[in-house]
Amino acid sequence: MTSKARELSLMKVNGIVLGFLKDGHPDMDSLKPILAAAPGTRITFHNALERSADPLAAIKTLMSFPQINILLVRGCGETLEERAECLGSYANVWQKDGRRVLVNGHHVDEAVKLRELCPFIREFHLGSQVRTPEAPLPPGALDSAKVVAAMKLLGN
Repeated sequence: MTSKARELSLMKVNGIVLGFLKDGHPDMDSLKPILAAAPGTRITFHNALERSADPLAAIKTLMSFPQINILLVRGCGETLEERAECLGSYANVWQKDGRRVLVNGHHVDEAVKLRELCPFIREFHLGSQVRTPEAPLPPGALDSAKVVAAMKLLGN
């Protein structure tokens, strides 16, 4: 992955999405060489965060790397209210110095309700919901009508 990160960095990609855990904590031994190989590339740490032993402690660890600027998370808990509370705790720690929380794993109707509960949420990753066909693999084509409909529902 280090060589791929270096290659992507030379291509001037907008960012790389990754996430590694070891023994329930961010795997810094795997992460550091990748960050070093792509020093000017922004990094999104994905859902692995929520599989960590202590997501808030993991967030604090990841904050020591300015290059990691986005957390891609769903929010912990079964109900939307529980997930909203969880996302709030992430945002309180993470959303400083231009860092962002990107929320995924919610149908657009849930995202609308979640945004009402969490006005600090600015971005949602809707994935296959805005593609036709709505299949993760192989990915369907981006469907502009679905994107526009989702944006209207979300108030964008």
